[in-house]
Order: sequence, then C-alpha cells, then structure tokens
Amino acid sequence: MMVRWIGFLAAATVLLGAAPPAPFDLASLSLGHAAIGVVRTAGRPVVVVAFASWCAPCLEEMPQVLADYKRFKDRADFLGVDYLDNPAAGDTVIAKFGIPFPVLRSRADEGAPSPADPAEKIPTRSIRLTGVTPGMLPAVVTSLDGKVSDTVLAKLKDVAVFCKDQTDARCLDYAVAHGVEMSGKAVAVPATMPADGTSSTTSVSLPHLFVVDAHGIVRADVAGYETDENAIARELGKLGIK
Repeated sequence: MMVRWIGFLAAATVLLGAAPPAPFDLASLSLGHAAIGVVRTAGRPVVVVAFASWCAPCLEEMPQVLADYKRFKDRADFLGVDYLDNPAAGDTVIAKFGIPFPVLRSRADEGAPSPADPAEKIPTRSIRLTGVTPGMLPAVVTSLDGKVSDTVLAKLKDVAVFCKDQTDARCLDYAVAHGVEMSGKAVAVPATMPADGTSSTTSVSLPHLFVVDAHGIVRADVAGYETDENAIARELGKLGIK
C-alpha cells in the first residue's frame, strides 16, 4: 500500500504521545483515552477508518467514507489504516478508490486472505451460528452438508478453511467480513492500554472506525458500522460538526 506520510497535515499538526509505531497499532486507540500515535491538525478531530482488501463490507462502504471525507474535510481530518492486509492488495484498494487522505499500514500480513471481489454483490444478511466457536466450525460445516443451500455451505467452508491455522481473533475478523457470525454477533474486542503505557496487540474487527476529538481523546469506537446509518456523520455530529 502507498503509505502516505508525505506532507501529512504539515506544520499545523500536533503529535499525541509517541511517534506512530511501525506498523501503526490500531489497538492503541482506546475509548476515552488519548490517541497514541495519531497526528492531527490543532483544533480539528480525526476520523480513523480501518479497512482491508479482503473485507467485503469495507469495500462496499468506502464510497460513503469518501463522500463523508468530501463533506467534512474542511472541519475534520481523515486517516485510513490498512489492517492485517497484504501490502500489494492494500495498494490496489487505494488506487481503485483514489483514497485522498493519508493511509498507514497496521500489522501488514503477506498471508492475508485473498482480496474481496468488489464486483460481487455483498450480502446484507450474515449467516449466524449461535453458540458456535471457531474450533467447532469444521464439525458444524460437515453436519450442515445437504441441509443448507450450496451458496451458504460454500461460504462456511471458505471460512473454515481460512480459520484452520489462524487464531480465533483472526478467524472471527475474517468470518464477519465474509458474512458469517459465530457465537452471536462478533464485535470488536475493546482496544486496551496496558499499565506500562505500551500498546496492546488486541485484534480489531472490520469494518471499524474511531473518532478522535479536537483535544486528542478517542470519543468513538464503532465496529461493523453501516452506511445506511452514516456512523461518521453521526459521531462527528456529537462533536458539533454537522
């Protein structure tokens, strides 16, 4: 991905905490706490949008994110974070959508899932597997063979194959991004800051956005936001930006 550090917010910026780590750690953004490693223009909030090339809902919602950027760019800064992604695939997303705001990489992963196909219709309903954990998924897929549609079964098999050698957190991220929810609705694990002040490596589910206020405090942590409710406009509205 083209990591756009050049000229980022220039001389009018204030750096909160230490300089951004390499890679930038999304889990360092903790609700109600100072935003660690986020560069902002004095007196302006920052909208942090996390995405990945393999996250179909992220690609579906990107046009709305860009529309919100155009709407609010004179009053708020935007920062993209390519999360757990193959760098080359992330670059393709930036080029395809012409993302105009800076984008950083968070925990680049050469073994990330294949990019989602933006030409495919992204389902609006998720397959919910109540009480099912990642470790139970292979057995559940086997038990559902012949009992659900080929489309549903293929989706579950895809998630099961990806999850085979992954942590539960990675598995849940991938599953949610591909329309499968296990153990009820999978939401982001709260980003936390250890007592020693170092950033955690807690996983963050996609799509995801954070809003940092003009004083550098994280005021919104929104997992799985939907464009029909326009979470960016809603959260900026709480800060008095209409």
